[in-house]
Amino acid sequence: MSRILIAGAMLLLFAAVASFLVPAPSAPAAMAAVQSTTPDQISVVRGGIATPLDAGEKLAVTRDLDAVARISVVAGARYTRSLSLTLADAAGQVDGATVRISAHMRYMDHGAFTIPASAGGDGTYVALLPFAMPGEWELVIECRAGANVGTLILDIDEYE
Repeated sequence: MSRILIAGAMLLLFAAVASFLVPAPSAPAAMAAVQSTTPDQISVVRGGIATPLDAGEKLAVTRDLDAVARISVVAGARYTRSLSLTLADAAGQVDGATVRISAHMRYMDHGAFTIPASAGGDGTYVALLPFAMPGEWELVIECRAGANVGTLILDIDEYE
């Protein structure tokens, strides 16, 4: 009986070691197939209520400042997304603003980060979002353009 238990334990140990030695699949074609069939779900949060974000939807940052947010997959960078935020007021595109993004998982306490967005020209600000893992994330986007200071909140259900 003890030989059977020892043989079983050795088999489990071998399986555990072998699983670490086999490389994880990382072919970009395989990732693209998954991304096209299971896109991230993105919602804008207004008054504590999340509603799906429509492509190109204009979001009010302040009474005088609007934004259009686009989030896309970064090919070859696991869990990383690209944020492009275009700011505009009544006069047109807003350059010279400061945009800062804070992210945290909504139901788990790890992987939080805060990063600045870089000016991309024509009122557009860009940032790479280095999510630690797939899951339910909240982005708090702080925008400062002169006297206009406001915050957008986006929820992202990120899938691998």
